[in-house]
Parts: sequence; C-alpha cells; structure tokens
Amino acid sequence: PEAAWLTLPLGLPFVLSLSRVFFDGTAGSGIPLEMGSLFLVNGDPNIVRIFSANILVGKVALTLLTQLCGASAGREGPTVQVASCIFV
Repeated sequence: PEAAWLTLPLGLPFVLSLSRVFFDGTAGSGIPLEMGSLFLVNGDPNIVRIFSANILVGKVALTLLTQLCGASAGREGPTVQVASCIFV
C-alpha cells in the first residue's frame, strides 16, 4: 500500500520525461493528430512523423506505464493512434 504513494508522484514525471525525450509525438490522445493526417498527401514528411514505429512503440509502452502508475490515460485515443500506425 505504501508503494502507491510513490508510484504516482515519481512514475508520472518519469513517463512525461520519456515522452518528451525519446517518444516525441506520443503526447495527447492521438485522435486530433489522426484527423489532421487525413489531409496529408503521400510523400509529405509529416506522415513519417505521425505513423512511425517509434510512435507505435512509445504510445503502447507509455500508455501502459501511465496506467500502471495509477493515472487515467484514456482508451480510445491511444487505440486509434496505435491502430493507424499498424495499418499504414
């Protein structure tokens, strides 16, 4: 029970630092990013940034870590972004 008092205040800043340093583009729900990507044409350099393997791995890992720390990370947004990375 005492570990719960440490996981939230120590775990969430750790997840935040991982998302900003190693997994840029994984912050947020991902749904607005996917909606904006509908207007990108093939060959646009932003498509690689949105649908990369780094985003896929980071989104899954950071969502899992966030939920293990006890925070609410949502369910629909990360699912949409991960599915888009897989299918593109």
